[in-house]
Amino acid sequence: KYLISNTERLSARANIKFQKPILTPEEKKWIAEHKVVIGIDNWPPMLFMREDGSIGGLAGAIINKIVKNTGLQFEIKQGEWNSNIDAFKRGEIDLLPDAYYEEDRKAFGNYSKPFFLVRELFHVKSQNTHLLTNNDLANATIALPKGYTSRKKLIQLYPNITIVETADINDSIKMVLSDEVDALVDSELAIQHAMRQQGNTEQIRAIDEDVFPPTSVHLFSTNRYPILHSILQKGLDSLKLRDLMLTKNDWLASDTEITQEEQPEYLNSLMTIMLIVVALFIFATIVSSRILKASDKELATRFSSKSFKRAIYIGLTVLSIVLISVIAMVTRFAEQKT
Repeated sequence: KYLISNTERLSARANIKFQKPILTPEEKKWIAEHKVVIGIDNWPPMLFMREDGSIGGLAGAIINKIVKNTGLQFEIKQGEWNSNIDAFKRGEIDLLPDAYYEEDRKAFGNYSKPFFLVRELFHVKSQNTHLLTNNDLANATIALPKGYTSRKKLIQLYPNITIVETADINDSIKMVLSDEVDALVDSELAIQHAMRQQGNTEQIRAIDEDVFPPTSVHLFSTNRYPILHSILQKGLDSLKLRDLMLTKNDWLASDTEITQEEQPEYLNSLMTIMLIVVALFIFATIVSSRILKASDKELATRFSSKSFKRAIYIGLTVLSIVLISVIAMVTRFAEQKT
């Protein structure tokens, strides 16, 4: 029910029309008098720091939009997730933009509505072909970054697994590649991004079965300032998330660059083949019209000729191959766009 509810919320919010958040006088006064401390960890492409000191990633893009639309003042505190959550509990950080939902954390913070759903999958070394399903890892050794909420859920589902805590996602990948563990658990999106950054896209593969239902991602603000939660939620509600996710933003920069480089060449190839198909149809139409103008006797003579039959067979075969190629390319293009 929780997953269905979040999915429905996201679907409804994805196409919401943009409107400037309507803030109360109290909220405007609070914004003018306070500076929000935002905790940023390195979890690309969801959240990271750019070289110019600005916030990157999808969660970063959302925060940047909310800041622009509400006038929130902020400062950044960088750290790993564990140190940031500890600082949040101590009151040193006011906002974490990329928090998974966990019931226990409601004691010291407020969750916004979800803005994204993350798939968490087992990832294994590509050479380990005997590991094909989640059940194959029921007794395995699994790498998982320290402090992840996934730990509790993982132990509940697979009580016989051994969890090895790692410093971060790159540490988990390193342990899988060195055979120190059988697999890692992490966000499919984050692993894909990390492997592209390392140039190791073929060395690790995902087992395409969700370990848990997709996890919702939220803005998580301190309960010391309930008014901050209200401001953030209004800012989030004002955004058209669909457009934000589909922009050529750096939150998926590597994916966008690949698409931008490959897509024109791919489309040119597709157009070329389609032009060839059109030319073949025109040619076939011309040839057919000339043949059909012949008398019945001439037609009988031609169709009884082996060379003529062979030419017809070859022509139909070539046309069929070209059509199948076009169908395959259109299907692949549609899959890529999806």
